[in-house]
Amino acid sequence: MKNALFVSVIIVVLMWLSFLTDFVLPGEFAHVGILPREISGLKGILLAPFIHGDLGHITSNTGAIFVLTLVLFWMYDKISWRIWILSMLM
Repeated sequence: MKNALFVSVIIVVLMWLSFLTDFVLPGEFAHVGILPREISGLKGILLAPFIHGDLGHITSNTGAIFVLTLVLFWMYDKISWRIWILSMLM
C-alpha cells in the first residue's frame, strides 16, 4: 500500500508541477500535447496526461487519477507499470 500511495502522490505532484510551470512561464505547453496529423505531435501521447487547460480541468482530473493510480498500483503491483504506460499510450 505504501508503494501505491507513493506512486499516486508522485504522479499527481508531477501533474500539478507541470500545470503550475505552464501557468508561471510565458508561452504554453499545449505545443507538446498531441498534435493530430503531425509526426512531431506523437511525443504528446506520453506528455498529454500531464498537460491541462485550466484549473477546473486539472482539479477534476486530480481525484480520478489519484484514486485510479492508487488502486492500480495496490491491486496489480507486479504489472502496474505496464498497465499504466499502455493506458497512457492508448
